[in-house]
Amino acid sequence: MKELIEKIRKIEEPFSFHTDREGMLQRRKKGFGSTDWAPLLSSHPYRKSLEVIMDKKTESIADDAPLIAEVGSHMESFIRAKFYEKNDYGCSPLIESSEDKSAPGEYNLIPHAVHPFLYANVDDLAISKHGSCVVEIKNVSSYVQKQWSEIDPPRYHWIQCQAHMAILGSHFDDDSFDHCLLVGMLNNRDTKVFLIQRDDAFINQAIDLLGRRWNMVQEGDVSDLMWELEGDDKTLDAVKAMYPGQEGLEADIADMEPDAAEYIQKSGELKELEKEVKQLKARIAFSMGNAVKGTAGGFKISYPIMKGRERVDVEGARVAHPDIDWASFSKRGKDFRGGLRISFKGRK
Repeated sequence: MKELIEKIRKIEEPFSFHTDREGMLQRRKKGFGSTDWAPLLSSHPYRKSLEVIMDKKTESIADDAPLIAEVGSHMESFIRAKFYEKNDYGCSPLIESSEDKSAPGEYNLIPHAVHPFLYANVDDLAISKHGSCVVEIKNVSSYVQKQWSEIDPPRYHWIQCQAHMAILGSHFDDDSFDHCLLVGMLNNRDTKVFLIQRDDAFINQAIDLLGRRWNMVQEGDVSDLMWELEGDDKTLDAVKAMYPGQEGLEADIADMEPDAAEYIQKSGELKELEKEVKQLKARIAFSMGNAVKGTAGGFKISYPIMKGRERVDVEGARVAHPDIDWASFSKRGKDFRGGLRISFKGRK
């Protein structure tokens, strides 16, 4: 075990959120971390591939982790302790404590041995009854708890674990780190553990695609990604951020004519469906009358009363206080791209 610890310490880079947060944020711009794999492979329910690529292309360093991520980070040591206390997998942490770390099991960033643009920031490394392994810890909120009720782990967590194993395993010629224990605390009550085996076939395919994605970041050409864009608002927002617009600039995109025609057709179909949905909604609302809750066979219906929002009567204030320079209180919002409109030529 001592030799394994010494090797891990040698391959670590001097970046950690615990010891050098700013350095770690800057280092993350220079490659893809394990949590980036799932969105880059179009397998993440919340993050999109274009978001990740645009983040790596920009120079700005954002340190705005959501509160839920901060809570998860603080819960990590507690969940870790409970996991080893229960110890269903005969695990012992690879590193219990050391003078150069502020907490047990704390590791710096670890790069891939062959592909340095890939890196891992593992929660913990351990020795289980199956050998050396990665331990990935999650504080599972009630919002995503259902994803953990299945036999298999959530796909995006499975991919993150594969990324960890790919990067750690690249430094060894044997079966070191060929499995990962995904530990989740569900709703602050129960602990669930998934044993995930390393899938080398998946890893090889993933690294090939991630290499092409990294070339997009370095070369600045993301045109090939257009055919893989996910169809949702977050992706459209990322496109708007990429191209904020230039007044007076006109584009001739003749190759998009089939897409424009299909958009017009499907938009028309969507409007008809929306009309039918609104008609059904109106009939249900009419049947509800003044009731705010109801049932329709096996369906629950909610029709709440929403309280009116209080607003400042600006015009009234102007009349009541004409002596005030109201222009000095006006604030112009930031320019942004409007909605994309497509219509037949000749129509306004």
